[in-house]
Order: sequence, then structure tokens, then C-alpha cells
Amino acid sequence: MGAEITPRQDVPLVGSVTGLDGNTLWILSRHEDGGSYYPVGAAGPAPVATKDGPWTVTDEGVGDPSDRGSNVVYYPVQANAECAKTLSNIHNYDSLSSPPQGCTILPSLRSVQIK
Repeated sequence: MGAEITPRQDVPLVGSVTGLDGNTLWILSRHEDGGSYYPVGAAGPAPVATKDGPWTVTDEGVGDPSDRGSNVVYYPVQANAECAKTLSNIHNYDSLSSPPQGCTILPSLRSVQIK
């Protein structure tokens, strides 16, 4: 279990990435018990990093009261051009049943529990 948050709380995420080799880094969120993947980004779907180095992004307003007790997991995703194109075409609150082709999920970044 990760940090505890209240419904609709912002979750800041930070990290560093190496080995992108021309790809981009995106962050996807998903409830631990399954469900859809959502791209994280305050200004709409966008990569959090386009080159190796530090990155930061905030997932704004996570969860609602009906999500109490559930965990949200954040996944860093290395995206090739095909994956990045699919992710950038996602509209507000749209989701994916699985990461698009060309996406490589890296080890889990962080999880939070909604209290």
C-alpha cells in the first residue's frame, strides 16, 4: 500500500528516467483491482519526459468518495511513436483497457490509497 489520500486530492509524482533512446515517458494510472488505464497530465495527455533525466507531473483530483478504500497505481510507460500517438489522442477522462501497442510498462512507480 502506498500513501493515503483523501478523495479528489492531487498526487504529485516525480522521478528520473534513462534509456529512452528517442522514445517518450508517459504515466498511466489504474485502480489496483483492475479497470482502465488513464494517462496522467494536468494539461491533457502529454509525455512527462522526452529525454533522459528528471521529470515531474501531478495527477489532479484523484478519486471520489465512492473510491474510498481502493488503491490507485501509477505506471511509467516508455512509448515509441505508435504508442505516443495513441496516448496523445485520448480525450478528457477517456481510458484504455490496456496499454497501446508500442508501450512498455516499466516497474510500478507509486500507489496511493483513497481514504
